[in-house]
Amino acid sequence: MSKRIAYRNKPGATQILVSENAIQRTRLRLLDIYVQVIAFRWRKGKLPETLKEIGKSVGRDPLTGAQFQYSVLADGSFDVLSLGTPTSGPIKLAPKLSVGNGGTLVSP
Repeated sequence: MSKRIAYRNKPGATQILVSENAIQRTRLRLLDIYVQVIAFRWRKGKLPETLKEIGKSVGRDPLTGAQFQYSVLADGSFDVLSLGTPTSGPIKLAPKLSVGNGGTLVSP
């Protein structure tokens, strides 16, 4: 049985129920995208500029139906996240390892 979370889109809007299952599917999709970005870096020696560059459709966020957010950061790392809902807030992976120069995994 999945837990349900209620939230409001706008003041006065009808309550919408979001299942914990949708949040978990979003987290799994984020993990898949994270792995695809790391694999791209290993193959090409650089991070993709956009998610389209990884060569396979990453699909839409199961929770919101929106595109996932992706950005390359100044320190050479990257962020992939879901904007989430007003109740869940943004959903982002917090990996314990990061990618160092040359595509090697290093501890933060």
